[in-house]
Amino acid sequence: NVDLTFSPNPTIADGGETILTFTPAQDWCGTENVTIQVSDGELSDSYSFDVTVTCEPDDATFSLSSSSFSINQGGTDTIEILIDDVDKSSDFADSNISYEFDVLDFDENAINYSITPSTGDSKTRTLEIQSLNVISYSDTITIRAYKYFVLSDGTKNLQNQQDLSLNVNVVNLFDEVFLNTIETVQISENSPTNSINFTL
Repeated sequence: NVDLTFSPNPTIADGGETILTFTPAQDWCGTENVTIQVSDGELSDSYSFDVTVTCEPDDATFSLSSSSFSINQGGTDTIEILIDDVDKSSDFADSNISYEFDVLDFDENAINYSITPSTGDSKTRTLEIQSLNVISYSDTITIRAYKYFVLSDGTKNLQNQQDLSLNVNVVNLFDEVFLNTIETVQISENSPTNSINFTL
């Protein structure tokens, strides 16, 4: 059995009581059927029973596929939020797991964001950041990640949270254009051409 180990693992006994200790594999929980068979060389007997290891909540670990993010002015790009968690919703009879996120410390006039999906137990998340045509923007934003256990009545119990830092840089594609002041231009009826000088 790959999920349980036994200590000791007796092969010969002279009678009396033998204690068998079960040790589940790390981060494993569930039910396994165990069969014990005895024999004196002529007669044998066996007995089967279930061993249930109760699932206990573990903290999730969150990370980003990159620590920096550059987008063109007015553009949109994505980055992956990675979730490492041994727990599954199916491990728990009375609750479901939900990973949720907030984005903090950013200029709402410079960038916009969305995270897909925003809730649920999917371990694949995409963060999309959109530049709002600001000429220049560079900042470190915070993605705050949460792992909740959601009960059937909607109550959310926080298991753990983690802050992730992301450097965001909006690449300025278009410089501002300035035209110098042009004074009134006068031309005469007999000489209807003239020229002006201007700089950008």
